[in-house]
Amino acid sequence: MASAKPAVVIVHGGWQTPASYDKIATSLRLADYEVHVPHLTSMNREKTPGGDLITDTALVRSIVEGLVEAGQIVIALLHSYGGQVGTNALYGLSLQSRAKQGLVGGLSNLIYLSAFILPEGWATLDQAHALGYADEKALELKLNFEEDGYCTMAAPREQLINNVSDDAEAAAYISTLVPWNIKCAHQPLSHCAWKEIPVTYIHTINDKTLILESQRLMVERLKEHGLRDPLVITLGTDHCAHLTATDVVVDVIKNAIVAVKENGA
Repeated sequence: MASAKPAVVIVHGGWQTPASYDKIATSLRLADYEVHVPHLTSMNREKTPGGDLITDTALVRSIVEGLVEAGQIVIALLHSYGGQVGTNALYGLSLQSRAKQGLVGGLSNLIYLSAFILPEGWATLDQAHALGYADEKALELKLNFEEDGYCTMAAPREQLINNVSDDAEAAAYISTLVPWNIKCAHQPLSHCAWKEIPVTYIHTINDKTLILESQRLMVERLKEHGLRDPLVITLGTDHCAHLTATDVVVDVIKNAIVAVKENGA
């Protein structure tokens, strides 16, 4: 029997892992929500080959398909690179498209948290090109590249969690980070779930990883590609608002759930 409350699927960002989202996942679970945070294949300490956007997409789609086929309503929180994965993975699973087939359950909302939201055929590196970067090597001041194709953040505290003042909290978060396969930045989208599922975009003003200019450019661009009436929220925080503005992000999720209920889903 499907849960009375929607399930929340968190698709994590580059270099991060499910443990990076423990604070928000715990908050949601304490409020009796079912929470899933799959560990994307393109991020691991062992730097094993093969994990990329394609395998990340397959993983997330399989988890969400299982939930909606069980009749559950699902809200997806997509963070950073997780926006690229969720956009690619979650097409065809909306509440509306499933209802037209006489099926219950489905995705009610995509919540992009300082995340990539791009048109079909775009890779995340294309967004860097739009801002004037030639290729990923132009980002070397921020990333450490390794011969095996993986990369790490050069200064994760300054780049990801610059709003965190507590040294212990910062160290604990940084300990959850792992290398990421840079191949993912070159892989384009094959599908665009945002075309059929209501979108909320959370801008983060103090973001040093995906700067506010880039976030706004992506949302405005997609309005020309068919993005309809996104709900836009702006927070005065860093790239990881799930850590530094947890309660606010949880409220955004809860408000999306209330809206689903009011619409009779």
